This record gives sequence, C-alpha cells and structure tokens, in this order.
Amino acid sequence: MAEIHAFEQAVLDNPEHLKNWLFLLEVNNSSPWSEREVIFERAVHALPGSYKLWRMYLREIRQRCKDLPLIDPQFEKANNVHERSFLFLRAMPRLWLEYIQFLIGQRKITTVRRKFDEALRTLPITQHDRIWKVYIKWCRLPYVPPETTIKVYRRHLKLEPDQTEEYVDYLLQVGAYDEAARRLVDFLNDDRLTSQKGKTKHDLWLELSDLLSKHPDKIVSVAAEPIIRAGIAKFKDDVGRLWNALAGYYVRLAQFAKACDVYEEGLVSVMTVRDFTMIYDAYSQLAESLVSALLEEQAQRDAGAATQHRTGGTSRVRRVAASRQRLERQKQALRKAGGKEQQPQQEKEEEEPEEEEDEDDDDEKGLEEVGIDLAMARFGNLLDRRPLLLSSVMLRQNPHNVNEWHKRVELYSNDPAGIVRTYTEACQTVDPLRATGKPHTLWVNFARYYERNGALETARTILRKATRVAFKKVDDLAAVWCEWAEMELRTGHRRAALEVLRRALAMSGEGTRGGSKEEAAENSVQQRIWKATRLWAFYCDLEENLGTLSTARVAYDRAIELKVVTPMMIINYAKLLQERQYHEESFRVYEKGIALFDFPHVYDLWLLYLTQFTQRYGGRKLERARDLFEQAVEKCPGQYAKNLYLLYSRLEEEHGLIRHAMNIYSRATKAVDPPHRMEMFKIYIARAEFFFGVTKTRDIYEEAIAVLPEDEARHMCLCFASLEQKMGEVDRARAIYVHAAQFSSPTEKKDFWQRWNEFELRHGNPETFREMLRIRRTIHAQFSKVNFVQSNLLAATDKTPQEVGAQALTMAKNYEDRFNKREKR
Repeated sequence: MAEIHAFEQAVLDNPEHLKNWLFLLEVNNSSPWSEREVIFERAVHALPGSYKLWRMYLREIRQRCKDLPLIDPQFEKANNVHERSFLFLRAMPRLWLEYIQFLIGQRKITTVRRKFDEALRTLPITQHDRIWKVYIKWCRLPYVPPETTIKVYRRHLKLEPDQTEEYVDYLLQVGAYDEAARRLVDFLNDDRLTSQKGKTKHDLWLELSDLLSKHPDKIVSVAAEPIIRAGIAKFKDDVGRLWNALAGYYVRLAQFAKACDVYEEGLVSVMTVRDFTMIYDAYSQLAESLVSALLEEQAQRDAGAATQHRTGGTSRVRRVAASRQRLERQKQALRKAGGKEQQPQQEKEEEEPEEEEDEDDDDEKGLEEVGIDLAMARFGNLLDRRPLLLSSVMLRQNPHNVNEWHKRVELYSNDPAGIVRTYTEACQTVDPLRATGKPHTLWVNFARYYERNGALETARTILRKATRVAFKKVDDLAAVWCEWAEMELRTGHRRAALEVLRRALAMSGEGTRGGSKEEAAENSVQQRIWKATRLWAFYCDLEENLGTLSTARVAYDRAIELKVVTPMMIINYAKLLQERQYHEESFRVYEKGIALFDFPHVYDLWLLYLTQFTQRYGGRKLERARDLFEQAVEKCPGQYAKNLYLLYSRLEEEHGLIRHAMNIYSRATKAVDPPHRMEMFKIYIARAEFFFGVTKTRDIYEEAIAVLPEDEARHMCLCFASLEQKMGEVDRARAIYVHAAQFSSPTEKKDFWQRWNEFELRHGNPETFREMLRIRRTIHAQFSKVNFVQSNLLAATDKTPQEVGAQALTMAKNYEDRFNKREKR
C-alpha cells in the first residue's frame, strides 16, 4: 500500500510523466479491473497522445472481452474506447489493425467494412498495403457477401492491378463468371501486367478460353468466338484444344449445327496430327451422342405410345364422342342462323376428326425418323472421311510431299472423279524444286490412269505438259519421256514411240554442252536433257529394233560423242555391228568405249574386246593382239587381272611363244590380288610341268613358298614335298618339311606334323625321326613362348593382336638367340 500511495503522489505531482503512470499500473497489476480501468482513464486523460498507454489500455480491454458472448455490453464499451483512441492516434496502423481484428471477431460486417475504409482514408498511401492484406483476407471469409468482396476487390485492383489473378480465382469460386472473363480480358490486353503465379499469356489465354467455353450462358459481356479465334491464330501449339473449346461453347448453348460447323472448320485447318486427333475425337463423340439421344427419345416416345394404346382405348372413344357432340351443337346453331349451305362441309368434318389426328401423328413421327436418319448419315460420313481428313493434315504440313499425294490417290480407289481431282491438284501444287520424293511419278501415274481407262489422247496431253515442267533433276524429265515412249509401245504405236524420243533429244541444243558452270546452272532441265543416259539407252534400243542400221549408228555415235553412253550401250553397239559383219568397226567401238571408262567399268569391255579379237584373228595379228593385252593389263587392278592374264597366256600358248606364256604367268602371280595368287601359282606350275617337265616347277614352288602367306605356303610345301617324294628325292623332301615346320604350330597344324611323321616312318631312320621330334619340341616351345608373351603384351598395351603377335615373335627370337650364346659360352 505504501508503494501505491507513493506512486499516486508521484502521479499527482507530475501527471505528464509517462513512467509514473507505468509504475502505478505495474504496482496495481493484481488490482481489480475496475481500479485499473480508472487508472487507465486518468492516464490517457493526462497523456492523450501516449501510444504506449493507449496500446496497453486497449489490449487489456480486448483481453477482458475474450471469453464473453458477443451480445455482452462490454464489447460496445470496448469499441467506444477504441474510437476515442483514434481521436488522438489516427496515424497508427497497428491500432487500426488490432481494432479491425477485434471487430472481425464480433462478426460486424458493415462496421468492419467502414473501419477498413476509414483506415484507408486516414493512413498515408505508403501504409495502405498493411491494411489491404487484412482487408482482402477478411473479404474472402465465407460469411462476407460476394457483392461486398467484389466491390472491395475492384477498389484494390486500382492500386495493385497485378492481383487480378487472385480476384479471378475468387470470382470463379463464387460463380461470377462474367466478371472473371472481363477481368481476364483486361489483364491480357494490358502488356504492362505480369502474372504473380508465373503464368504466361498463353496459359491465361487458354484459361479464358476454357472459361468462355464452359459457361456460355453466364457470360454476356465478353464475345467468346472472337477471343477463341484470336487464340487459334496466335497460339499454334494448342490449336486443337482451342477449336474444341469454341465448339464446346456452341454445344452448351444447344446450337449443335453451329458446333458441327466449327468442328468441320477445325478439321480442315489444323496442321498437326495431334490437333486433328483431338478435334476428330470430340466431333465423333458429339455426333454419336446426338444419334444416341435421338434414338433414346424415339424409344421413349414409342414406349409411351404403346402404353397409351393399351390403356387409352376408352379415353379415345370418349374423345371421339365428345367431338361429335360438339359438332352436332355447331350444326344446330348453323341451322338457326340459316347456314344450311355449310352443312355438307360440317358433316365431312364430322367424319374426319379422327383421321386428321392420325395424320398429324404420322407426320410428326416421319419428321423424327428423318432427323434420326440425317444424324446417322452425318455420323457415318464423318467416320468414312477420317482417312481423307488425316491425309489433308499431312499435306498441309508439306504440300510438296509426293508420297503423301500417292497415298491420297489410293483413298479414292472407288471414286474416279476423286482420283482425277487429286492428281490435278497434286500436279498444280507440288513444286519440283521443293518436292519430297519423285515429283515426276505424279504425272506418270496420272497418265497411266487415263491409259488404263482408254483415254489415250488425254494421257498424251498430260505427258506433254509434264515435259514442260521445270524438274529439279534431269532423270525426272527423262523418266517422263521414257514413260511416254513406253506407253506408245504398250498401245502398239511403235513409230510414235520412236518419234517421242527423237523429239525429246532434239529439245536440247548442242550449244548447251561445253559451257561454263554458271551457264549450265542457268540452263533449264529441258536444255540439259541430252545428259540423260537412260533416255539415250532407250532411244538407241528403239533405233536398233525399229529403225535402220544407219539411224542406229547415228544414235550410238551421237551418244558416244556426248559421253552419255554406258558400258552396256557400247557392248550392244558392238554386237549390232558384228551381227552385220562390221567387225573392225565394232572393234573401234570397243576402243572408244575403253577410252571413256576406267576400271572396274571397262573390265567387261576389255574382256569382250580381247575375246572377240582373238577369236576373229587368232595369230594373224599377233603383235596387235599383244599390244591390246599390254594396254589392258597395264592399269588393271589386281582383282580383275586374273582373267586378262589367262587370256593373254592362252594367246601366247596357241599362237605365240611358250617362253612368252611362262613370262606372262610369272607376271600374273605378282599382279593379281593375294586371294587369287595361290590359284595363279597352281596354274603356272601346271602349265610349266606340261611344257617343260617337273624339274622346271622347282623354282616356281620355291618362289610361291617365299611369297605366299603361311597357310598357303604350308600347302605349297606339302605339294612340293610330295613332288620330290615321287621323284625319289627324299632328302630334298625332308628339307622342305623342315622349312615348313618353322611356321607350323604342333598344337594347331596337326595334319602337317602327321604328314611328316608318316614320311619319316616310310622313308626315314631313327636319327631322322629323332631329329623330327627335336624340331617339333623346339617349334612347340617357340610358339608357347610367343603365345605367353603375346598374352602379356595384350593385357598391357592397346595395340592390335597382329602387332602384338609380331612383337612377341621378335622378343621370342631375341630370347632364343641370347640362350644359344649362353650355351656356347
């Protein structure tokens, strides 16, 4: 008590000192609220501008109301205290927020809204963000009316327009779709705004399109179709989704015909298969749903009619009787009025009421059946058109895709008009310079179609137009001319085929050949048609079969002059001259062809030329034949040299000198490729044995063993040893076996060691047999060392097995030499 009196005295002495009031409140902390309330009132009266005193006072008042019911008068008293505090502390946002939170707890919607507005009017603009956060959070509480929230959000967006997405989310929650769509449109039109949720303009546009599509009856202030179509033109990645959204918009408005038109427009405009699949699936689902709905409605009506027919017979009789009574009363009234002239008509109407009712029912039922048939026909047509629609999508991606045009023609297999229309469109659309595939096949197949149907003149017209097309390659234009000529041959017009090819080759002037590269690039494909080897080959063939010898020779000579011949054309030309007994001229043709080509293309020409020359002249022109053979083998690669050398050696054997033939065989063993070398040595040995005897072959065997690889050399050693054995030269045969043993592993080449073993058993003695076994052990040890060293080298190096094997063999030989030197010491 003494402390309380002391602080009371201090407050009385100096009431404007804040700490005195704080100390007084602290010492009265355990006092009843009524006493503390008096002290707070005295303090704020003495210091009305003290933020600290008011804050403590208001906090304790709110704490007192925490557990009280909302209807308690203490709440109103606390509200009044808060209002009094704002008379002195209006610029304190914390007090405003605490007061507003206190009011929110009291569920006073209007009061809270007004206090929020008052706080925004009172506080500076820099502190409004603190108020708006709480304001927006309160607006989204479930008990706050949506109208209030919408108005608050509209005010908030004037300050922070970037919060439009949050506002739109709230509008979607409360079902205000029209306002949401309008806000999204404004947000998209303002390029200065950015999404707070990281969404792109593309995402927001899709969100707006879905909103317009799903709620068409609730959105009246935004035109859906222009917005969705603008998205279709702007965003190419989601074209299918946007077309479905536009069609769904009309479906939900029950405008099914308009929705079908939108689907059709989408199917003929999309560029990707994914978008096409999305639209087609949605369209087919709509068509199927319409058919199902009509069928279900008809089934329900039929069931109702059947029920009415079973249970409504009595009511029908009553209805007819009532109608008759009504007509009878009308007749009596007409008689009184003097309307006797209308009696027959009334009697007729009396007889026909039931028939008219039946006719109306039949008409209604007929219309329903027509509607069902129309919907089913539309659905079936959609299913049938799917391949064509998909083909159109592929062609819109690349209208110059020749293969896709051919596939489209196959889809019209039963529609001649469609085939003609497709070929015509393809020929007009495809640019040969940008085409994928072979553009000339479109013209060719188009002409073949008319040919198969007997319209030969139309086919000629098509091919004539095709010859004037600027194809990218000469071969394409040549294929068109060849197809034209082949068509004339198939239809029996042989002379016309020949004239077609003559006209084709007459199109290109002689001046086009031999110009600069720039001039050649500027020349059209029609001026470069003379380069088409295929066309010249066909032309020469027709001249040979349908023309005269002179015209055929002119054609072949012209092709040779232009250097557009092939080896086969040279062979055909030479054969033609030989059949007419122009042998020397045929040989000159061969020489011209040989001058034009190199190996391997000239190989067949040389072979035929030399064969025919030797058959024609034999040994009469031996020197000329030798010169020809020398020219042939001079630049001949090894893989083609074998037959030429054999022909050459046969010529010398039959008409020349045997010595020359042996020399040719010797040259052949060096000129041919390694795969043919052993066979050439065998032929050489056989011919040498035939002409000079067995002894002459020893030098050839030794040369072969020295040149050939190990396996082939081993085989030659066995043949050589057999030869010496037949001649009784046992020591020479044993020496050959000893030589071959150096490259014959005992573990791998067991057949060789078996042959040597048999040889020693038949012709040897114990000493030679022991010598053979010693050599075998030495060779075995040598190969074992090589294998061991090779395996170690392979594990320690990155070299190839062949390089490692050679290195291992060298190391093994060095080791053996060092071992022999050590033994000698």
